[in-house]
Amino acid sequence: MTRILLSGLFTFFFTLIASAQFNKGAVLLGGGLFYNNNNFDDFNGYNRHSSNGSFVISAGKAINEKTVFGINLNYSSFSIDNYYNYNVGPLKYKSPGYGIGIFYRKYKDLGKEFYLFGEAGAGYIGATQSGKNDAGNEILSGHINSGNIYLMPGIAYRISKIFFLELTIPNLFNVQYTSINTDVQQTPHYSDKGSSFYFNTSLSSYPLNNLAIGFRLVL
Repeated sequence: MTRILLSGLFTFFFTLIASAQFNKGAVLLGGGLFYNNNNFDDFNGYNRHSSNGSFVISAGKAINEKTVFGINLNYSSFSIDNYYNYNVGPLKYKSPGYGIGIFYRKYKDLGKEFYLFGEAGAGYIGATQSGKNDAGNEILSGHINSGNIYLMPGIAYRISKIFFLELTIPNLFNVQYTSINTDVQQTPHYSDKGSSFYFNTSLSSYPLNNLAIGFRLVL
């Protein structure tokens, strides 16, 4: 049922006719925060803990009363304990990254100072990767380059004339291409290069477990 409802909402987002929310030419500044923890047992029976988070700063301009176009700057971080790959492990794996992107957002006035919105965007993220053993020695290192196109729904509440609070489901639909270069510091030393292209949707899992909070200032 959740999957059907979210699919319907997504289809509805970009066919809305809304009353005025912003003056044409208004500048919107904002940000968002997402964080997710996960504990699981791998195929070797090891308990693994992963964390995934991101922080986004955005600036946009209202091109009409209900539509905003702008840019995003973001920082992301991914880490996992007991990491096994390339015939090495367990490692403490970390992969911080920085990115830039563009977005197009459309709003619908729901009344009572609540607004529904849909956002489409594209971006690039460059990240490093590092894997250290129990002695603190770096066994694995490398770089990751990734580009994506996404669709994201959300709801905003207008606290004051210039301040909105937001709740979103990041990357409800996401198409991504990633290339990875990895160096493994062991005997013998070797390097690995790879790439992947995939489509991902949280409709196949539990999107309500992956909520992000954010805000917008209207200037």
